[in-house]
Amino acid sequence: MPCLLTAALIVRDEESVLEQCLRAAKRVADELVVVDTGSTDGSREIAFGMGAAVLEFPWTGHFSDARNTALDAATGEWILYLDADEEIEVEDPAAFRAVLENGSRNLAFRPLLKSRSNWTPYREFRVFRNRADLRFRGVMHETIVPDLERIVAAERLVISPINALIRHSGYEGDQSQKHARDLPLLMVELDRTPDRAYLWDHVGRIHEALGDPVAAEGAWQQGVQVIRESGSELAVDGLPYSNLLSLRVVLGRPDIALAREAIARFPGNPVSLWAGAETAFALKQWRQAVDWIDALLNLDRDAIADEAVAIDESLIGHVAHDTRGQALFELGRYLEAATAFSAAEALAPEEPAYRVRRQLASARAKSAQ
Repeated sequence: MPCLLTAALIVRDEESVLEQCLRAAKRVADELVVVDTGSTDGSREIAFGMGAAVLEFPWTGHFSDARNTALDAATGEWILYLDADEEIEVEDPAAFRAVLENGSRNLAFRPLLKSRSNWTPYREFRVFRNRADLRFRGVMHETIVPDLERIVAAERLVISPINALIRHSGYEGDQSQKHARDLPLLMVELDRTPDRAYLWDHVGRIHEALGDPVAAEGAWQQGVQVIRESGSELAVDGLPYSNLLSLRVVLGRPDIALAREAIARFPGNPVSLWAGAETAFALKQWRQAVDWIDALLNLDRDAIADEAVAIDESLIGHVAHDTRGQALFELGRYLEAATAFSAAEALAPEEPAYRVRRQLASARAKSAQ
């Protein structure tokens, strides 16, 4: 029987999550290929027990090498690539597979990825044709996008969304060991591709997490400079801007000029709009803060997902409404402020400050009549 879909993974010491990942993948995939890069726990045995083809590949410090080993072993017409700490959710597996069977003009499909439990999902390039000219590149943050773009342009194929959600759990809990592993790999990849702004953003996030704001600021500044030189308008390249803006607010140096630059370059980017609003609020530029929060709250959730960017859901929910309410209160627009605080309270009833602010704004509105 022909193999339609291969789920391809690389793993190392993932016994706590691997069975759940493979069990979910088997609902849609005909074949499981697991490349083990040196596990000392029971990962290989779990994979064998779930019916996977297991290959051993000594870790080289190069994620693409391991990923491509899994692709080389896959026999399916399509590839679904996953991490061991991910689970794919498909409401109708038969319908999912039918989309693949009928996707003659498709080179790839983009399911939703929820990278953190409290963040918005976004579409990722996770399902693609099994072709020898489609391979991952990069030591870290390996990507298949350059090959996808090249083939789409040459062969006039298409990339479409598909009805599936991948839940990622790897960013929960203590990340210190992962930071220690990732930072030297990121620096190797930056030596090779210094013009990838996303790599600079990740370096900045690691330095911030490790308590070094000076190094974080330097990395994000470098990322911003890369974007300026490239002219990129990709939503994901808004991250160095937004993280730099938020850090400068924390350091007491809010930068409204940088905020305006970020929003002009990425006008529909939720992280840029929030960082801009946060900056304006810190500078007591209340009207500007309200304008940018209004733009943020008016964004379409599906459009956010399609832009391949994620944001903490509270920042387009109760925190945004509360911040808007505080700015409106400062402007003397008390009735509108009360409405904003009410919206925040409805979304987060466990937060008593929203109720208190709503009551105060309502009282001020009444006394002003």
